[in-house]
Amino acid sequence: MKNLNSVISLYNQNFHHKDEFKKVIWGSEKSMRNRHRLFFKLLKKKNYNRWLDIGSGTGIIFQSNELNKIKIKKIHALEVNKNLCDLIKVKKIQTNLKIINNDIMKYKTNLRFNLISAIGVLQNSGYFYDTIIKKLISLMHSNCEVFITSKNVLWKNLNKKLKIKSNHEWIDPFDIIRILNKNKIIIKKFGGFKPELNKCVKLHNSSNFFIHAKKK
Repeated sequence: MKNLNSVISLYNQNFHHKDEFKKVIWGSEKSMRNRHRLFFKLLKKKNYNRWLDIGSGTGIIFQSNELNKIKIKKIHALEVNKNLCDLIKVKKIQTNLKIINNDIMKYKTNLRFNLISAIGVLQNSGYFYDTIIKKLISLMHSNCEVFITSKNVLWKNLNKKLKIKSNHEWIDPFDIIRILNKNKIIIKKFGGFKPELNKCVKLHNSSNFFIHAKKK
């Protein structure tokens, strides 16, 4: 696992790319946008007070057509890389969007959120994933929904060689589910996800997993 400075440096090295998905080191624009589509599709409500998106990248999620179908009073975009934060600012996407250039583990606020997303963050964050999950839990308001995607260590085609060479941390989704359940956060839906096909599948059939959960 890379440390935080290495993660920031990696994104700085890729910032020159014209394509936004390359700036944030996604496989394709389709795979990036389909993760966002799944997120919006799974939401249980149409009105939210505060949404915290962790690892907002270029802010492309805030330009999704699906977002127009939901009312959110205040959106907080948390991004550790300054270049990416500056790009979001230049776009002037939403008047209710607050852009925060900070590290999730150093982020301090008295606010609690009704909606939290961490899409593709845990696998390349500079921290062990369990510490980030516990931080997310501390930021949840009652009835908060949370959406998480990451790399799936239970994928049947993951071999030892690929795992060693990968830049990502491969995670067992059941480890995350255990932490959430221990903190009275109910799993609404989880499984494997094939982002290129925009298709939910069984866990062992995909290199990616998703978790949608809600605090009691």
